Formats: sequence, C-alpha cells, structure tokens
Amino acid sequence: MVAAQTDKWVRTTQQPNPTEKYHIDVEMFLERVTKSIQSEQVEVEILDSVDHIKVIYEKELLNTDDWEKTCSRIFKYLGTYPVAVSSRSQITDPRSDSERIDNFDEIMDALKIEGFTELVDDYFNILKKID
Repeated sequence: MVAAQTDKWVRTTQQPNPTEKYHIDVEMFLERVTKSIQSEQVEVEILDSVDHIKVIYEKELLNTDDWEKTCSRIFKYLGTYPVAVSSRSQITDPRSDSERIDNFDEIMDALKIEGFTELVDDYFNILKKID
C-alpha cells in the first residue's frame, strides 16, 4: 500500500535516507488482506494440479545470502545448470514498517481483532529471520 501511495514499486538506485511517514487506511488494508488471502487460496487450488515449487520472497529471496541456495533449487527444478544471480533492484525504503507507517500499531491491532493473528505472527517471525 505504501508503493501505491508513493508510486515507487521498484528502485534501481539507492534513495538516501527516506523520512516520509505514511498513513494506511485500516479498513482498506483489511479489505486488501482479505482479498489477497482469498486469491492465494484459489492459487493453491489451481497449483495443486500442476507440478511446481513454492518460492516465497520474504522467506527465500529477501536476504541476498539466501539467493544461491534458493536459485539452485529453482534451477534444479527447471532442469537447467545453475548460474550466478544478481539484481539491480534496490530496497525501496530500508526502514522497518513500524518506522515508516505512522499507524502501524493500529494496523497490527486491527489484524488481530479481525482474526488474522497467524498472519501477524508470521510477519514478526519473518522479521526475526531477517535481523
């Protein structure tokens, strides 16, 4: 939702020290989360009938130290020889979500109230892995 507000989906150059704080509409955020979960359920149903591997960016590609292992798995699945991988993309904003979203706590509380506690827990577990 921050990307939609800033119209910065991908960066190829480093942005020096972003300072802007963003306000996320909680109801709109909850709607997007609900739709995203519904879409993921449909995707899982479709993929159940198709040979595939699962790659989750936040778990396997966010940290560059994981790229070689993850990409080796992908190359093996595709039946190709592994090659070195790199990216010109940069992190759009190095600050944590709680630093750049002014109503972060409100969003986390709303997710828990609406029954998305597992999603919140997964989010914080991913953060622990990154740190």
